[in-house]
Amino acid sequence: MAYDLPFAELKSLPAVSDSAVAAPSPAIDADAGAWVISWQQLNAPAVLQQLLEAGAIVRAATRPFSLGSGDEEQSFSAGSLVILSGIQKPEKADATMEVLQSAGQSGVDVYSFNTQLTTTGPGLGTSRFLPVKPVRPMLIGGEGTRAYDVGEVWFELDQRLKVPPVIVNMSNLRRVNLYDYTHILVADGNYNGINKALKENIADWVKAGGVLITSRRASTWAESLCFSSRCSDAKVSGKTVGKDSESEKPGNIAYGDYDQKDAELTIGGAIVRTRVDNTHPVAFGFGDSLTSFRRGTTLLTPSDNPFASPVMYTDKPLVSGYIGEERLKQMSGQPSVIAEKQGKGAVIRFANNPVFRGFWRGTERLWVNALYFGPLIKSTNLPK
Repeated sequence: MAYDLPFAELKSLPAVSDSAVAAPSPAIDADAGAWVISWQQLNAPAVLQQLLEAGAIVRAATRPFSLGSGDEEQSFSAGSLVILSGIQKPEKADATMEVLQSAGQSGVDVYSFNTQLTTTGPGLGTSRFLPVKPVRPMLIGGEGTRAYDVGEVWFELDQRLKVPPVIVNMSNLRRVNLYDYTHILVADGNYNGINKALKENIADWVKAGGVLITSRRASTWAESLCFSSRCSDAKVSGKTVGKDSESEKPGNIAYGDYDQKDAELTIGGAIVRTRVDNTHPVAFGFGDSLTSFRRGTTLLTPSDNPFASPVMYTDKPLVSGYIGEERLKQMSGQPSVIAEKQGKGAVIRFANNPVFRGFWRGTERLWVNALYFGPLIKSTNLPK
């Protein structure tokens, strides 16, 4: 299976092809006018990365669509990749076709079409298909960061996507030219070592087009960044944030009750349900719900932008495992992911670690979407 989840929960997720169970891939027509790769395949991101490295011009669908007729009609979700033969650079054509052929041989479905006219949805040549740009990510590491979480991000990039990231120690960050990178990746950790001036530099880099992706305590830190003339230099505790608990501060508690109280306030690992806005680039390819692994107590401060929360915990999120009543009340109905346009760039914050131990493939795909589709997020400020 493509997702490591209880069988009862698999129906809530998009169908994802895996070469171990997939039917034979359709034959690839080298003379086709367009090739389409469904984003609902486990290895589609790796193929996308290979295409970008080959110099191919790849566009991602921002709306569902279908092509073909009758029994030959194929439906594709938002996020599906389209390679139009007529706009490719001639000197890159052979390398592009080599990637497509290799993908098909490895079990990834690559569909060939000789038309840009869709059966449903926008035509392949319209502005509903946006170019996906190559990524040059920088990962913050070193003292202050949580080595496990940094390592899990590295594993996703280096081993699964074949994108070796540049890892920069937090203490050396001020010496780095941020504009050499398209993304800054910030895993769980304590980022109080980043001062006001550097935070302003990072905010300016985002507004110029950079994509900042954070998780857990790093997402709390990202809330202190300077996207306006007012900027706080306050230290970030990394404790649970979001709406305050309604429980009163406890008085004296028996020493022997410590373990029970600690268990009630710690989320060591539980399975929870979220609802998904699959029209948002971060959630392209998903259904309308997703079962996730929840560890840690970080909550995101809700955004003032009603279009910026593609993944939200449901009102009754607990599916399996244990979460204390107070923590469960705090997280219910709250955002799991917030992805906001800032200037020409974007800030994408995860309450949890989406690539935890490399085994929960659903939230991993959310993180991959943030990486490749984060630049596709458009401004959603309504007219006043």
